[in-house]
Amino acid sequence: MLQKEVKEWLAEYKGLSPTEVHSFACSVVVNEDLLISLYDLFETPPYYVQELDPVCHQLYEFYRSKERKLVLFALQFVPVLAWLYLRCLSFHDNKV
Repeated sequence: MLQKEVKEWLAEYKGLSPTEVHSFACSVVVNEDLLISLYDLFETPPYYVQELDPVCHQLYEFYRSKERKLVLFALQFVPVLAWLYLRCLSFHDNKV
C-alpha cells in the first residue's frame, strides 16, 4: 500500500496550475519524508504494478517537465528504478 506521503504527492501535482509548478518543485526536492517513502516503495518487496505505475508515470512527467528541479528530482531515481527492473527480470527468469 502506498504511504501517505506518496499519495499526497501524486494528488497534489495533478491539481496544480502551471503557475504553481515552480513552488511545488522547490518543496518536493527538500521533502525528506517523500524521498524515504519513494525509496521504500522501490526497494521493498512485494512490488505491485498498481502502486508503481502511477509513481513511475509521475516521475516520467517530471522528467519531461520544463521545470529543471522536477527533472533533477526524477533523475535521482534512475539507478533504483534500473535496479528494480533488473531484479524483477531476474526473479521472473528464476521462476521459469
